[in-house]
Amino acid sequence: MRTWATPPALRDAAASGEEGVRLHAEATRRLADDPDLGFAAALDEATKASILGS
Repeated sequence: MRTWATPPALRDAAASGEEGVRLHAEATRRLADDPDLGFAAALDEATKASILGS
């Protein structure tokens, strides 16, 4: 459960036209939600979600 507000820069990045920027933003959000996840795992999850369209 998210207990922090998404910063405007992260919202803007999540809406970017560049896939790499969107993936990085999603990974950052996932890492903030679960710091124990680690960035590499968060990026992997974000990439898989992007590929699957969820």
